[in-house]
Amino acid sequence: MAKRSFESMTEELETILAELSQGDKPLDELLKLYARGMELTAKCRERLADAEEAVRKAGGKAAE
Repeated sequence: MAKRSFESMTEELETILAELSQGDKPLDELLKLYARGMELTAKCRERLADAEEAVRKAGGKAAE
């Protein structure tokens, strides 16, 4: 399975936030949306940490 882009994950997060903000869905659906949002948040944080590490490594190589 191909990795989703950071941008597509943040777009889905924005959609989830909009749906949660409306508050017009049943509680079970809101809880599922919240859980999905937390999952996406964790994946985005992981992706950002990986990018930060890659930049750090590249910066170290450039200094050599």
